[in-house]
Amino acid sequence: MREPKRAARRARAGAGFAIAISISCAFAPARAVELNTATQAELESIRGIGVAMSSAILVERGQRPFADWPDFARRIRGAGGAGGASGRPALSGLTVNGLPHPGATAAAVGAPAVAASAP
Repeated sequence: MREPKRAARRARAGAGFAIAISISCAFAPARAVELNTATQAELESIRGIGVAMSSAILVERGQRPFADWPDFARRIRGAGGAGGASGRPALSGLTVNGLPHPGATAAAVGAPAVAASAP
């Protein structure tokens, strides 16, 4: 009779652990998003990039790929900063040609870039 209770207790503990891991993974930065290959959904997954900016990125990128960060900042209005209270995107989650933004955090710098097909 004790065995079923013990098994049920272990199952609850295991489920709680799985939920805790899932939640922690959901808030951890997965990978940097490459501006020259990311889909609109991938771009919008970056804090501060909404529909308007992701659309502008796709239009500009369709004309020619971004050469580097200064090229991106020149061509995309409102993307010249490093994020935060100014309303600009959190550039630490992005890469241009595999290079992180100069102001990127150490965690984002070490993350591999996502190589997605261009739409």
